[in-house]
Amino acid sequence: MKKALAAALAVCLLVLATACTANKTGNSQSAQKTLRITYDGSLYGTNWMNSVSRMFSKAHPDIALKITADNHLTQHYTALLQSGANTPDLLFLARTNWQQDASAGLLDNLNTLYTGTGGGAPILSKLRTGVAASCMQSGQYYVYPWGAQTGGLLYHANQFAQYGWQVPQTVSTLAALCAQIRQSGIFPFAWSADHAGDWTDNVATWWAQYEGQASMQTYLAMQSPEVYGEQGRLVGLQVFERLVPSYSYGTPLTMDQDAAVKAFTAGHAAMMPIGYLSSFTTDTSSENADMRVMPLPAPDGSKNAALLAAYIPGIAVVPAKAAAPALAQTFLADLTSDEELSLFIAASGQPTPFLLDKKQEEALPRLLKSAAALWQGDTLYMLSTQPVYYQRLFDWPAQGSPVLQIFSGARTADQAFTDNLAAARSDWNSAGS
Repeated sequence: MKKALAAALAVCLLVLATACTANKTGNSQSAQKTLRITYDGSLYGTNWMNSVSRMFSKAHPDIALKITADNHLTQHYTALLQSGANTPDLLFLARTNWQQDASAGLLDNLNTLYTGTGGGAPILSKLRTGVAASCMQSGQYYVYPWGAQTGGLLYHANQFAQYGWQVPQTVSTLAALCAQIRQSGIFPFAWSADHAGDWTDNVATWWAQYEGQASMQTYLAMQSPEVYGEQGRLVGLQVFERLVPSYSYGTPLTMDQDAAVKAFTAGHAAMMPIGYLSSFTTDTSSENADMRVMPLPAPDGSKNAALLAAYIPGIAVVPAKAAAPALAQTFLADLTSDEELSLFIAASGQPTPFLLDKKQEEALPRLLKSAAALWQGDTLYMLSTQPVYYQRLFDWPAQGSPVLQIFSGARTADQAFTDNLAAARSDWNSAGS
């Protein structure tokens, strides 16, 4: 009898213990929160998201991440903003007319993230000068600036040392260098048509260097279409016209990124636009080739030869219908830490519009370290709060950037300059002025 009672008691205790364990597991599972993120993988690839999400999961084991890569997100994100139960909590996409989405009540504000009122560090203290204002509408912050792109050049430091070439400081010395490089049997530049935007970025930096900060701020204020007549715009286009068509390897209009990178890596060209940097961030052999980044040589007569023009091609937004907006802001706050900023740079080969801690900069691979030194310098962000700019005209209102037309000879730099000024004058009122 005693044995039977003992056995029964043991069974009861086992059942109770199993029930408690099951209850604890159930409570643990129900306590875990979920953050749903969808991002446009066509902008910076997937490596950076894989890196930062692993770090986030380690720091926040109570938050489950559900991440979706969508290379066409920017084309259909508005439907996601309106989809209710299927709306992600956080979207990373290409820069769009987000102001319209905010006005329609489709975006949640990021005021807590920017000001730190939720207890975290305010990202306002980390953003580079001139960026925060472009993320605000009607006194509220709605977008998180994601990545950046700038002017600059990659070059083979060992080639430069072998031939005794000096890194040029001005366009005149760059032109002389291009002639020297060509005489050695090497081409100055390797690039491809799918990276034509890299030369547009370089034209913007030449334009900004020539005009200086004050004139560029007048341009971005967009008070009149006559700002499209700034002389620096013509100077930038003329520098491209003077150098790039004559000193490019192969046939850039029929080459793709892989072909251009292969030509540069093989030493057929001494330089290429900095926009190709992401092609070398995961290639350790590129370190052995001793590649470096040089600031863009400035046009003669420039008001600010060290100025760098930068664009922010991507943003992150929190939909108004997001189920977990606070978790989304937590993810963005973590992404702004020095460690995760350096992770993004290392994984994507792209700068960010945030200030980077010197220790994190020094910890970057050698090639990226030389780029970071450029990116942390005097930078003008090509951002305007005026609807006439971001809704319609942008920088090149006459059919977009003219660099490919200039390269092919279909249009001269002077014609492109005149056409864009005329387009700005013609479209000014209809563009929202």
